[in-house]
Amino acid sequence: MKHKLLVILLGLVFCGMLYWYFIGIAPLTIRVNETMPNPAPGEEMIVLKQGEFTAIDTIHKGSGTAKIVKSDEKYFLILENFHVTNGPDLYVYLSKNKEITNERALGEFKEIMQLKGNEGNQVYEITKENAENFSSIVIWCKRFGVLFSSATLV
Repeated sequence: MKHKLLVILLGLVFCGMLYWYFIGIAPLTIRVNETMPNPAPGEEMIVLKQGEFTAIDTIHKGSGTAKIVKSDEKYFLILENFHVTNGPDLYVYLSKNKEITNERALGEFKEIMQLKGNEGNQVYEITKENAENFSSIVIWCKRFGVLFSSATLV
């Protein structure tokens, strides 16, 4: 009897580990509501580039606006009214390519950081070189190498 209980318990633990690895936090909504730092007196925030997030397929969808702005000699990536299908291990990338619609189109990219949440408003500080040299914002699942959404910047 104890052996059966142990086997059942180990099976449940194993299934739980598989669930967390493959699904993770995907069913959860993580909402972030950050605001842009106020510029110094006499300074203004300048929008350098912006674009809209798109759906990749029926499962991986995004919406909202991505902006690269300059404020007080600092550069920021801002995600406004953002929503993306949640998944495990999502990261924000900048890509030199435009119109990223699949994994092959990612091209040369720069990882910014792990996505803070799958909904809301988010602010990421970036370098001047990143602000000037990249053409798309990409939401990427590192664990499985899957594109979740992208926004072409113009």
